[in-house]
Amino acid sequence: MTLKQTPSPVKDRSGSGQNGHTGQNGHAGPGAGGEAPAGPPPRRNSIFPFLLDLGVVVGLFGLVIVGPLYNALIGNVVLGLGVLLALTALVGWVREARAEYARTPD
Repeated sequence: MTLKQTPSPVKDRSGSGQNGHTGQNGHAGPGAGGEAPAGPPPRRNSIFPFLLDLGVVVGLFGLVIVGPLYNALIGNVVLGLGVLLALTALVGWVREARAEYARTPD
């Protein structure tokens, strides 16, 4: 292109999306003749991972902070409560996971 040439006119791309694409990819959507594939069942949020973490933190708090600073007996009680909470949460989490696995279709 020399200085005296004018640029070519812009093509009319009305109805096109960005970069000239129309947005059609050749696939039929869920309402265009086919059934939509079944998705996974809705998930329920579980409290057990949080309770497991809380039990571990409470147990470590009793072992590291309460036992040496206050009283060994109180520290052992807090440690025992933390371990009990963590074990209960772990059992509940495993039972919930097994029940969810049993409900899944093959």
